[in-house]
Amino acid sequence: MKPEKTIIRLGEKGKQLRIDLELKQDELARNAGVSLSTVKSFEAGKSISLANFAKIISQLGCLENLEKAIPEVAPNPLDLMKLEGKARQRVR
Repeated sequence: MKPEKTIIRLGEKGKQLRIDLELKQDELARNAGVSLSTVKSFEAGKSISLANFAKIISQLGCLENLEKAIPEVAPNPLDLMKLEGKARQRVR
């Protein structure tokens, strides 16, 4: 799915969840600490900041699902040998 379609779909699902939770847009905005226009943009499938997205979905009870979007990556065994317990700082 294209990113634009995903953003639209997330907005639609967020709107439906807000309605199911019996929240008005202004209530969600106030509870999330974002502007009403940000909530409207989100629900309309327009781009908003990741921070505001996280605030909104937190109020909708879905923040824990956001972490599942990017799975943990197991370290490469060769890198582990090179690092000898040191945390990787950058990619060369």
